[in-house]
Amino acid sequence: MAQQNITLQKRHYPRKQLEVPTKVLDSGTQTAVGLLADISRNGFRLITHNTVTPGEVRNFTLTLPSPGDKPHSIMLSAECVWIDKTQENACQSHTAGFLIKAIGEQDAVALNYFIRDYSVTPQTATL
Repeated sequence: MAQQNITLQKRHYPRKQLEVPTKVLDSGTQTAVGLLADISRNGFRLITHNTVTPGEVRNFTLTLPSPGDKPHSIMLSAECVWIDKTQENACQSHTAGFLIKAIGEQDAVALNYFIRDYSVTPQTATL
């Protein structure tokens, strides 16, 4: 029997690719840090120009779209668990993976609705 390579997702919650650009701000300064590349209920991938280091914990504000005119902001604390500088481009941006460490109950509910309403599940190869 031929052996097949199968990649299993080890995440507790699957990643969702976003249909809309979503800004990530530093909660302390309210300056832009980057854009979300994808998100799950317990983490996200950030496209950023900023220097981040694995193990670093940062406080972020995610600016989520909402059905009304005003975007909805949620605050959370997240730990950088990896960085990928191999995808650096001419603008020197790179990606970093963050694990959500702390989020308020109402913000967690808003995040779950955002993931449900503004994302798509990445396509996986079928065998």
